[in-house]
Amino acid sequence: MATAKARLETFYISRLVACIRTHSTLELEAMFYFNINKDNSAGRESILVSKNLGITLTPSHFESFSLLADGPPFAAPPGDDLLLKQEGTQMKLMTDAIGANGFFDSRYTCDIDNSSPEIHWENPPPRASGFALLAEDPDAPQGVFTHWIIYHIPAGVRHLPAGIPPQESLPNGIRQGSNSFGKLGYAGPCPPQGDRAHRYFFKLYALSDLPILPHRVQRDEFLRAISPLMIEEASIVGLYKRTIQKAG
Repeated sequence: MATAKARLETFYISRLVACIRTHSTLELEAMFYFNINKDNSAGRESILVSKNLGITLTPSHFESFSLLADGPPFAAPPGDDLLLKQEGTQMKLMTDAIGANGFFDSRYTCDIDNSSPEIHWENPPPRASGFALLAEDPDAPQGVFTHWIIYHIPAGVRHLPAGIPPQESLPNGIRQGSNSFGKLGYAGPCPPQGDRAHRYFFKLYALSDLPILPHRVQRDEFLRAISPLMIEEASIVGLYKRTIQKAG
C-alpha cells in the first residue's frame, strides 16, 4: 500500500499536469510556487515544488506524466483520501482582503488596522470533518513568513468574520496558532519598505479529521499534522507593497 506521502505526491503531480494542460499560470503559481531548473545529469527539466509540500519532482517522475496527462484533470489515485469533485465544483475560497485587481486591501495590513479579514468558502467536500486555514508570505527575506494559523473550524462553518481577536480559543472550538512574529492569531502583511510586492497566500484545507495540535502551534508542526488528513485544498493569493508611511 502506498504511503501517505506517496499518495500526496501523486496527487500533486496530477494537479501540476492539469495546470500545464490548461496553461493556468496564476493557478499553477498559487498552488505550487515552483522553480524550474535543468537537471544536467538526466538532460531533463526538474521541477522543485514548494518546500511547504515536502515534495521534489525529479526526472524519474516524468515517466508518469504521459499516463497522468491522459487521465481526467485533477485525478487522484484510486482509494486515496484526497478525492476531488467534478470540474466546476471544487472548493472555492474568497476574502474581502484581496481586490479585483489582485492587490491586498491595506485595511488588513500593518499599515492600517492589522485586523484579520473576512473569509468565505463554498463547495467543500461532503466528507470533510472540519477545516484549517494558513496565511503566509513566501517572499519574505528570511523565508516563508506565517501570518495566520486557524484550525478546528467545524464542518458546518463557511465563514470567518473580520476582526478575529488574537486569542488561542474561539467560539465553536476554533483555535489559533502562532504567527512568525511569535504572537497568536492574525498578523497582516508588512513587507519591508522598498521591497517589491510580496505574495500573500490564504490556503484553506478540508480535513478528514480534526488534528491534535499543541498550544501555540507553529507552521511546520501544523502542516505535518494536517498533511495526512487533507481531502481538498483551496487557495487565493494577493499582492502587497508598502506605500504608506506611518506617522512617527
